[in-house]
Amino acid sequence: MFRVAKFVVQHKVGAVAIIALGVFFMTPSKDEQEGRSNSPWAAQPAAAANFASAEEQGVVDQIISEADTMLAESGYDPREAADQTVGQFDGAAASYSKANGN
Repeated sequence: MFRVAKFVVQHKVGAVAIIALGVFFMTPSKDEQEGRSNSPWAAQPAAAANFASAEEQGVVDQIISEADTMLAESGYDPREAADQTVGQFDGAAASYSKANGN
């Protein structure tokens, strides 16, 4: 450690030249800097072909449409049961209010 400090003190110009050359060779070129951005959201996807277009159905969309078709064929609509359940909760809340005297 002291040898490095002694060398820097005795050979100031040489040490500065070595540091300047190191910085010069370690900095990226302009082409590399233009291709990069500091923001991860600014990076564009390399292959846009991997993304499904709006007309193509994904796996999840196919499963949902198939489940909707099966429910329509069976005649069971879960939304009706949901409305009944909410009505039961409203009735329970009214009973609790009446029991508490509010």
